[in-house]
Amino acid sequence: MAGLVRPPPDVCRFLASYSDTESSSDGSPRRIKVKPSWKHLPNEIWLAVFEYLSPEDLVRRVLLVCKRFYQIASSDPIWLKHFERRFGCDVLTRTMLNERAKTRREGLSFIKEVPWKDEFVWRSDPQTRVPFFNAHPIMALHHMQRDGLLQSDRDVGRFLATPNLSKRNIGFILGRLEDHKGEWSFFENAAELRLHFARTFDWTGVGFLDALRTYLQAIHLPSSAVSVDRIISSFAKRYYESTGGDQGQFIDGDRVYVLAFSTIMLNTDMYSSAIKKYLLPSMLVV
Repeated sequence: MAGLVRPPPDVCRFLASYSDTESSSDGSPRRIKVKPSWKHLPNEIWLAVFEYLSPEDLVRRVLLVCKRFYQIASSDPIWLKHFERRFGCDVLTRTMLNERAKTRREGLSFIKEVPWKDEFVWRSDPQTRVPFFNAHPIMALHHMQRDGLLQSDRDVGRFLATPNLSKRNIGFILGRLEDHKGEWSFFENAAELRLHFARTFDWTGVGFLDALRTYLQAIHLPSSAVSVDRIISSFAKRYYESTGGDQGQFIDGDRVYVLAFSTIMLNTDMYSSAIKKYLLPSMLVV
């Protein structure tokens, strides 16, 4: 049948020939044919079966079945293969990971090998990349793209909404995408990436000022007016998309953009000590 995966040959041979022994009436053992059960399968065959499963199935399903499955599915041969398929593993990488494994175990000298399951899960979790992004944002995004964690603009936008990321780095990335189109390879369409980030906010039934406040609390706006323009443009599109014009107060997303940018200008004019010439009502577009 289509969609079925043929079991490994070892499993087929085992199920076809499995037998057990029982005592006869005279006390001598005799061999009998019994109905095979999954409990009778040796660990080596389960290991071969689990190699056909994806890492996600192993973590979310197999490891939760029983203690025996947990021990088999956590073994190094399985996770080393998955690690090499997804991330690659040359001699230098092995050496680096072994050193880090020793550090994680407080420098204990008896640590010989990498716990490959823990390493795979660690690398596959975007949350573990937060300190790396906060220190080196561009390098972190490139590494995540290489490791298969960021495969589209949507993935990048959602990652930038991860808690505890540096707000300054988020604003820098979102505002400077077009300026590094050929240099930064982790995105394809800058406007789409910013919109995917804005779509992580749900402003249904939320007023304009509250929505703008929550958006700006997640980003440290760059000093460049061009960068601010790009970031506020994505906010305006998402707010109009989420609220449908806020019950008719806005005809289109452009009106949202004008009001948002004007609000930021007025706030800067009121609270920034660097302002020497204040805005006049005739100078403000409403």
